[in-house]
Amino acid sequence: MKKKKLLYIVLFILGLVLYTAFLYHRISRIPCNSDTANMILEADSILHGNLFLSDWHLTGITFFTTDLPFFVIGVLIAGVSVQAGYIAITLMYVFMILAALLLIKGKRDNLLNFLVFAGIALIPSTFTLDAARVHTALFALAFIAIYFAAKALEEPKKKYYILFGIFTALAVCGDYLGLVVITVPILLLCIANKVKKPIQLAIATLVGTAGGVVLEHVFLLLGNANKNSLLAGFFLPINEIGDSIILYIRSMTHMMNANFFGKELFSIKTPIFAIRVLLLLFVFYIMAVQIRKLFRSDGKTCFVSTTLSLSFAILTAFMLLTEFGPSLTSARYILYFPTVAAILIVLYYREKNIYEQKFYENRLPVKMLIGVLSVTMLGACYFVKVPPSSHTVFNRLTEFLQEESLTNGYATFWDASIVTVLSQDQVKVRAIESDEKGLQPQYWFCQNNWYDEYANFLILRDREAKEEGEFFKQHNVVTTRLDFGFKDGISQSEANQAFGEPDRVLTFENYRILVYEYDISTKLNKR
Repeated sequence: MKKKKLLYIVLFILGLVLYTAFLYHRISRIPCNSDTANMILEADSILHGNLFLSDWHLTGITFFTTDLPFFVIGVLIAGVSVQAGYIAITLMYVFMILAALLLIKGKRDNLLNFLVFAGIALIPSTFTLDAARVHTALFALAFIAIYFAAKALEEPKKKYYILFGIFTALAVCGDYLGLVVITVPILLLCIANKVKKPIQLAIATLVGTAGGVVLEHVFLLLGNANKNSLLAGFFLPINEIGDSIILYIRSMTHMMNANFFGKELFSIKTPIFAIRVLLLLFVFYIMAVQIRKLFRSDGKTCFVSTTLSLSFAILTAFMLLTEFGPSLTSARYILYFPTVAAILIVLYYREKNIYEQKFYENRLPVKMLIGVLSVTMLGACYFVKVPPSSHTVFNRLTEFLQEESLTNGYATFWDASIVTVLSQDQVKVRAIESDEKGLQPQYWFCQNNWYDEYANFLILRDREAKEEGEFFKQHNVVTTRLDFGFKDGISQSEANQAFGEPDRVLTFENYRILVYEYDISTKLNKR
């Protein structure tokens, strides 16, 4: 018996290593952007002793206890490089998958449960991996928190409530999206009296949430880091909601490897698309059923399924009705959908005892059909196309700057930190922006002392890299920002007004580099 158990452990570890390597290979084909680059630079700052990110201006989310530790691991292994980002994203995604497996573990049919899960979620689409740059660790922590909450409801031991509170605190501290994924849905279940001992669970939820908020404030207080505002959005005008719905549908089909729009009608892939679209609709049906039970006095709910359904419904409303949503890049807020879909389907099969049913004149077990379909779906996912290379104009721009011996300068946000990381911190390009007073540091995802460094060039984007951007979009990569820089850019006249006429003007592809013979950092409008 011990040998058999040891064999299972060895096979699990081997499978995990191979799966991690497989994911890394896929993720490393996706170009990094300045968001990922700044996470890498934050991690490097921590590894150089700045544990609480003193002197940093953060985004509206700190990521202290969610994504950032994984980027620290990445930088520890690969230094300041895009490979550090790929390592971090890979580890976060594997962490999320392992956490999700906790929620489908049962007393029997675990192999079949795994096959169903694997066919839906184990090999994510390129679109999903592209969105997984941030928030992924939050969803993993949320799955673990929900797991311990479910254990506490099954067996009301103090340790389960404590563990639930700890993982809730870690999720909320690092990412306030945890309020939507954990706090709100569980409190709604408690208020609706759909769980055992709702008062105890509600108290544990509130204590864990409050603990996360306090922990975040302690981090910020210790480092005196500046956290930017998160709640700066607006509701969409009613005439834009239709476009938002279309983008939402596209996001869903992309994430489920079911994006049949614009594809050949008569193709070997069509049946796979059809099955995945049906799965997508099936998941929405399961969610609707679970949420409806909240409003029925006799409706017996599955805690895990209802919590996940409620959280996803809230995030869907958030995406459809606010200005955070109408963009394919907003899929990062719901990147856990394929994983949630797999969990919901497995739990639905278990609840309805689907595996024990038979078909074809009551002779063939349904579990055989489900197993074959799951393996087929898993195999089909393997052939989803990925970009042949993560090489973009940012790589070429970095090489050009190094050839010209330009090592310190400025650019707009999407053209800045990505160059710094691609050069392995040899070419330091910092983000600036224009306002009515002139040019100033962009105090978002940056460190104050960056703008005390000597700088003698400014990168201007003359036009958008549309062709290259479109190439990656065809491979379901939408966050490269190859075609975003120009409209958020700085004009030549603004540069001249702030820094004077440049001594040299270099051109490279869709960029102009204005070179000066003095330290232009002295001309920035700093706080």
